[in-house]
Amino acid sequence: MTETAAPPGSVWSHVLGYVSVIGPPATVVTALVFYFGWARAKAQAEWMGLHVNLFGYTTRDFALLSISALYLPLLLLIALAMLWVWLDRLLRRRIDRGAAGRWATTLPRAALLGAGALIGLMVVLLFAERVYSPLYAPYLVTAGVLVAAWAVRIRRCAAAVEGPRRPAEQQAVEATLLLVLVALLLFWGTSNFAEARGRGLAEDLEVNLPWLPRAQVYSQEPLGLDVPGVTTRELGTAGAPLYRYDGLRLLTVSGERYFFLHEGWSVEEGTVVVLPDDASLRVQYGR
Repeated sequence: MTETAAPPGSVWSHVLGYVSVIGPPATVVTALVFYFGWARAKAQAEWMGLHVNLFGYTTRDFALLSISALYLPLLLLIALAMLWVWLDRLLRRRIDRGAAGRWATTLPRAALLGAGALIGLMVVLLFAERVYSPLYAPYLVTAGVLVAAWAVRIRRCAAAVEGPRRPAEQQAVEATLLLVLVALLLFWGTSNFAEARGRGLAEDLEVNLPWLPRAQVYSQEPLGLDVPGVTTRELGTAGAPLYRYDGLRLLTVSGERYFFLHEGWSVEEGTVVVLPDDASLRVQYGR
């Protein structure tokens, strides 16, 4: 007796059941968004010689910071996924009509060989790189895994036209394992992208420094800012001293702290000035 084909819904219901063991989808997505924002902020802070905890970012801040890290990868992944679904449906229709011919075996075989070569090359590059893994490597490994899985699926679809189909539970287990593997690879790649994005933003500050708000800091007590490009001017009297500090550019205000960069700041030699955001200081901004 041959096995009947399982309804597609039953396969995906099994997959969702396995995936739900990890945790509710909303919780997982929130955790990932937080992590990508943290990775971007951490890389930028370290590239500037700081620790990310100095900024006192909240969960909401990390979520907002993750937008720039996730937007481009998600856009490209969705576009590629749409193209892949279209090609898969086109080939499967030809298989169902019996019009695929030799393509049903030749194309998957070539795709499988190409995917294996791609995965092998990327693994070699990953182990050969000592400092930072290539930014594109995890995505290419993901592409190789998906192409290999797709090639196997197409060959099975062609064979199933004249034979029995596999049980839904077996298909669900394979789909779940593939989904987890692809998710881990994409997590790895997007994490690398977030870190690269953070380092790039830190380096861009050198070029964009003149566009940051110019800041003048007033204080009744000397702040002792021995920083290149920052000048101190005494404006008050002996009875009511007042000091003004020029040559600062506002980077951000976070965690009840001001973060300033000085004129001529650079990643290699620059100093980040951190001052408390309280009543002891008065700050004026301009262009």
